[in-house]
Amino acid sequence: MVAMDLRQLVESVSQYMSHPVVGGWMWFMIIAFAIAFIASMPPRRPLSGWVGDFFIKWGLAGILVWFVVNGIWAIREVMGQRLILPFTPLEGYLEYASVWSAVLTGMATFLFFGSTLLLRAIFAREELPSGVVYYRQEVVIANPDANVAAPQAEKRKAPVVVVDNRKKRR
Repeated sequence: MVAMDLRQLVESVSQYMSHPVVGGWMWFMIIAFAIAFIASMPPRRPLSGWVGDFFIKWGLAGILVWFVVNGIWAIREVMGQRLILPFTPLEGYLEYASVWSAVLTGMATFLFFGSTLLLRAIFAREELPSGVVYYRQEVVIANPDANVAAPQAEKRKAPVVVVDNRKKRR
């Protein structure tokens, strides 16, 4: 009886996943989940920070999958206008020597650079500037009147006030 129920469950899930719209959406979500999980794995950090980072990357990966699949579909549709599949860029340009060649070139470029930027955003690592240490309970306040931003101004050190809010040990 349990095997029968399991088989019915698998059949209903496979029927659901084979639906053109809902199944495609589910596959998008699964692929985006896998990309985000791979991108979130290497640095070990607290679970709360990891979960938030994972969901942001999952959203970006979903946009990436949608972008790539719809871009490839759009290129296929434009190429279907003449029902000829070019094998080289030159052949494609000569075959579509019209407005469609510009459209195809623009779509392919947009698809490549857009997906590259999304992949870079998904797999980006947090980097702190070298030599900078952040303290939780110390605040460094620089004098706003100091002319620090202009290197051509007179060479003087900006006055700095250090506020230490740590509790003193008794």
